[in-house]
Amino acid sequence: MTKLLTEAETKKYYEQGRRAAQTYSDLHTAVLEKFTGPELWPFFKAFEIGFKGRPFVVETFQRIGDLPEGYDGWVAPSSNYADDTQESGVSVMDDEWLRTVSAMFFLPQGKKVIAVRGIRCGTGSDGEPVILPIKD
Repeated sequence: MTKLLTEAETKKYYEQGRRAAQTYSDLHTAVLEKFTGPELWPFFKAFEIGFKGRPFVVETFQRIGDLPEGYDGWVAPSSNYADDTQESGVSVMDDEWLRTVSAMFFLPQGKKVIAVRGIRCGTGSDGEPVILPIKD
């Protein structure tokens, strides 16, 4: 099973990022100077979300298929196979995205759809929300 941060753990690194933003203007420098967590994507992402001043709002989304998993067993960002790049978070669906033309091409046809809780951290290459998933 893919490892996820709890809401409390996510909030800890989010707040660490918010505090760092008061001193540093550059995320890279802030991470080098102030980040104190394990060097794993979900910890860095929580720090980045706080650093960028995004709201800490936990929402429930839908996702087609399982959560992407890194080699370390922790959740990893989604892949954009068309461009051979990583998204800025895990691709999910919300009601707004489901009303887009893009959704017509990605709606599941016999694929597993899961509910996933998380914090928005951007928009994916197909206009979908991308999130940092958190443990229930």
